[in-house]
Amino acid sequence: MNATAMPALAAWALKRLMAGLPLNGVDCSSLPDPWPGVISALGALPQVDRAQALQQTLGSLGRDAQADLLAVAGADPNDPPPAAPRPRYVLRWAAEALQAVPPMRWLVDGLAPATGTALLYGDPGSKKTWSAMHLAVSVAMGADWLGRPVEQGPVLILDEESGDHRMRRRLAQVMRGLQAPADIPLAYVSLAGFKPADPGDLAEIDGIVANVQPVLVVVDALADVLAGNENSVEDTMPLMQALRRLAEDHHCLVLLIHHCNKAGAYRGSSAILGAVDLSIQVTSKSSSPNVDFEIAKSRDGEPCNFAATAAWLDLPEPTFTLEEAIPKAKQPRYSRSEEYVLRYLEEHGPSLLSDIANHADTCSAEAARRAVYNLVARDLVQRCDGGGPGERATYDLVKDEADPWKSALEAVA
Repeated sequence: MNATAMPALAAWALKRLMAGLPLNGVDCSSLPDPWPGVISALGALPQVDRAQALQQTLGSLGRDAQADLLAVAGADPNDPPPAAPRPRYVLRWAAEALQAVPPMRWLVDGLAPATGTALLYGDPGSKKTWSAMHLAVSVAMGADWLGRPVEQGPVLILDEESGDHRMRRRLAQVMRGLQAPADIPLAYVSLAGFKPADPGDLAEIDGIVANVQPVLVVVDALADVLAGNENSVEDTMPLMQALRRLAEDHHCLVLLIHHCNKAGAYRGSSAILGAVDLSIQVTSKSSSPNVDFEIAKSRDGEPCNFAATAAWLDLPEPTFTLEEAIPKAKQPRYSRSEEYVLRYLEEHGPSLLSDIANHADTCSAEAARRAVYNLVARDLVQRCDGGGPGERATYDLVKDEADPWKSALEAVA
């Protein structure tokens, strides 16, 4: 057996043994030797020491470790062992590039590739999880998603955020909204505590994926499956590489749900965006039915914006719908200091220039002053103190019939 593969396989089997998987309802004493004694001995050890001790114990007993581990893994036919490790790479030559290439396969036509990794991110309340679940059910039943054809197939949701009760409630609402039959091929696991960068956890996820054979795997959320600091390249890259390998091995799309930072971009290391094939930002106010999607990165498609309208209904049971809508016009971009000034004036109304500058929290006081002057030049902010001798400079958002300040605020909301 490949020595480098042994720790992952040992950890994979150990997790199943100690967590009751795949031994649910099975009396461990009925297992063949040496497993009853091995399980008993390992159960007394700290979790971090068990995988290595398992390998050493089997070796000291002169067992065929691979055969024993796979035999235990196969104790439950519904939880097959992972596929044999494949070669790390395939050496190819330039001539192969000139051969006919299969046409591009899309999970969502023109939007999401059939194989790869994707990021769906937004602020709390932006309806990103609802949107992902709506996509998941649409794929499982083969229904168009927001006007785009999908490749129908099984779906797996790895839920590390909602929990079983909330997942059931939300999934039922989405299924009712799409009139999905009860037997759609969609499975989910809640709060398993998976960390895919860990070889043992990745092997366990691999086994679940091999069982479900999904075309789409939804992971909610990135922060919950990351072991480490999301701002660290050293911590995020092992996770992204593991999910990439999972997608390539099983020819599926792995969709990560993630959160925005205070500046409105995705949270964490730039390595996250660099590692995915598709990145979509979801924007929606919690009190608004309007949901806007902006493709921030696409390796295979064209950048575009699209939109939807969300609704929660009682018909007579709670139901969620997400319907295609016309995207709003692209708004001009603003600097961080300009965004600060616009938000400050919307919240506080007419304000002294000194107060605007002194309360700046995302830029320097001087940058805030310059931003006020720039916004005055763009007719989005106006001086409202009269401007006479001795007047203290006071500024407010422009309010006229055209209402340009409203568009400006929508752009930074």
